[in-house]
This record gives sequence, C-alpha cells and structure tokens, in this order.
Amino acid sequence: MKAVLSHSTTTLCSAGLPTSGIAGVRGFTLIEMLIVLAIIGITLTMIRLGGGVLERVSGNAPGQDETQAALQRLVRSASVASEQAMIRGRPIVLDLSTGRYRFLALDVSGNWIPVDGDPVLAERSLPGDWRLKGVWRDGEAVDSPYRVLFGNEPVKFTIQIATHDRQFLVRGNSLGAIDWIYQ
Repeated sequence: MKAVLSHSTTTLCSAGLPTSGIAGVRGFTLIEMLIVLAIIGITLTMIRLGGGVLERVSGNAPGQDETQAALQRLVRSASVASEQAMIRGRPIVLDLSTGRYRFLALDVSGNWIPVDGDPVLAERSLPGDWRLKGVWRDGEAVDSPYRVLFGNEPVKFTIQIATHDRQFLVRGNSLGAIDWIYQ
C-alpha cells in the first residue's frame, strides 16, 4: 500500500501538478483565498454604499423630505434622458407641465410621444407646493409650456423652482452634468 501512494505522488509531481500531503488532493492557495475575500469585500461595500438606489429613484429613502426626494428624482431622470439622447442620437424633451413632468421622444411621424418602458423616465407629479419660476436654456428664457430639449450634445439649462419657504435651481452644464442647489 505504501509503495502505491509514493508511486502516485511521484507521478503527479513529475506531471507538474501541485500536490498536498495526500496524493491527488489539490487545495486552494492563500492567494486564491485572499482574492475571493477581496471580491466579496468589494461587492459588499458597493452594495452598502449604493444601497437604497431603488428607494432613491422612487423617492422613498429614509431621512429625505419630499422636496429633496423629488429634486433628486428630477435630476436623475433628466441625466438619464440627456445620456440617452446623446447615445441614441434621438432628441428627448423634458416637458414641465402644470403639476407634473414627463419625457417625450419623437416617433417616426415626427410627433412628440411620451417615453414608455423606462421607469426612470416615467411621468411624475411635482410636489404640491412647487411653483416653477422659470426655465432658461443657454441663458435664454424659455416661454411656457416649459420644455428642455436634450439632443446630440449636452445642453446648458436652469430650472428655477420655489416652495413656500425655499428656492431651488436644477442646472445642466455644457459638460452634461445635472445637479440641484438651494438658492
């Protein structure tokens, strides 16, 4: 029996395969275990830091007031619309109608139709205390109905929103970044 074990060990070693104390049994190296632990750690960190993405998109994240959640939703939706318009080469309009906003795209007939099938670009109501004070595109005031056209290039725009006690600006710059600030 002993001769058979040493013979199989010698055969495996001469074939270039690593062996442990028992012939034919291969284990994980320390490097492989560390790589697996690093991947698990990075994944858990990404989940933790990015946690609540769906809640933030839908505006249900804990600790947010309705206005802040609505502003973040509007900024995220406008960013997605801007990126899609640039990538696909099809214009998308942010339509800020009374009490709601929606995104429109051109159909094959040249008509503006609501964007369907994308929950981020779904039509949404604005909070009840919001008042649109004005919309500017490339520094020029946009007349009502307020629309911001996203196309092949980033658009510079400003949307001024007022509540009963605060004012906000939703801004898009010429590099394509969209954000909001208190005014």
